[in-house]
Amino acid sequence: MKYVLLLLLSCSLLMAADETFTGKWASSQNGSGGTLRMKLTPQPDVSFTLGGEEVKTKVTSSKVTGENFDLEYDFEAQGYKLRSHVKGTIKGDKAQATYETTLLDDGSIIDSGSFEGAAAK
Repeated sequence: MKYVLLLLLSCSLLMAADETFTGKWASSQNGSGGTLRMKLTPQPDVSFTLGGEEVKTKVTSSKVTGENFDLEYDFEAQGYKLRSHVKGTIKGDKAQATYETTLLDDGSIIDSGSFEGAAAK
């Protein structure tokens, strides 16, 4: 019986990892925020809004292990080349994460914050 429960739990986590999550991101430094769409597998993809404009990204690193995920993606905003590093967890159909955004030129941290979302239906 324990093996059946373990198998069901593993399958549900894998199914959640294949989901696309949508929700809200919020800066902890400057009060800005917007929507975020994140697909973890099989081909990771992230897009978000900043100042009402949709920002496309290029995922450079992606790892999903159990209910944890770790993503890095590059994007341009206001003339700057940036990279965000996102670490989070999936619990059922919910995702929670924190992020840190740096300048690609010198690695300076320019923002950090959080994301909360749910599996898109």
